[in-house]
Amino acid sequence: MDDRLFHTTIVILFPFGGPVHARTDIPIHYTKRKLPWDFRATAQLLFLLSFFASGIHLNLSATDSGDAEELQSLKSHWQNTPQIWDQIDDPCGAPWVGVTCTNSRITSLKLPSMSLAGNLRDRIGGLTELRSFHFNRNQLSGFIPPVLFSSDMMLIHVRLNRNALSGEVPKNRNNLTNLKELDLSNNSFYSSESSEWFSTLPSLTTLVIENGSLQGTLTPKVFSFPDIQQVLLRNNAFNGTFDLDDSFSPQLQLVDLRNNQISAVTLSADYKNKLILVGNPVCTGLPNVSFCQP
Repeated sequence: MDDRLFHTTIVILFPFGGPVHARTDIPIHYTKRKLPWDFRATAQLLFLLSFFASGIHLNLSATDSGDAEELQSLKSHWQNTPQIWDQIDDPCGAPWVGVTCTNSRITSLKLPSMSLAGNLRDRIGGLTELRSFHFNRNQLSGFIPPVLFSSDMMLIHVRLNRNALSGEVPKNRNNLTNLKELDLSNNSFYSSESSEWFSTLPSLTTLVIENGSLQGTLTPKVFSFPDIQQVLLRNNAFNGTFDLDDSFSPQLQLVDLRNNQISAVTLSADYKNKLILVGNPVCTGLPNVSFCQP
């Protein structure tokens, strides 16, 4: 028997990109009895093929496994999701409609006006790189879970306006210290007291909860956030005295509280921007004051 060493190149064809070449030295014993492969050579080749095959499987997913699991769990409670969400298991790979990823992490979920139905039963706190959560103008219903978000998240924008969400306006959003824009308008929330978390979102620029069934006295602290620009809370049931004192933010441009139950106003002389109180009891005796003008 004549032992000779042959160089063998294995070519693995990936479904995406070009072929990967792997060169290995496998001793192949040549014999006049026409036995082209011995058992050891065959075992070595099978091992190499198994190694590369497993490598192909691991590298196909473009989405962080934890992020993919969180989104799949959320999706399991919804109907009418985009077709590609059911065809491909990898949200960042295709990518899924409405999903934006950076370095395998999901950073944005934006599906407005998609006729999505279902609820928000599961938490998505594991999406720690998520910045935008936009599901406005859909048909989502049920309560907003107290643990939907977590303090580890980087959320900047949350838009859930114009759905059919019920229960009370959530009271525990004080864990979202990076949040700049929050819109929960035009849902079906139960009547509830003004939430204290209004005063615990220090990065807010825009707060919008119109037709939110909110009542009670509005805390003035919400107007003193350093970057706050707009507070839109019309068509609720806020009552008592509206207090906009000298601590208001210089960035504040618009306060819209029309159609509430506000009976008195304390207004800083330094505030020169837009204030709308039309439709409140306070305007009954002050029809000519600027903030009572339609």
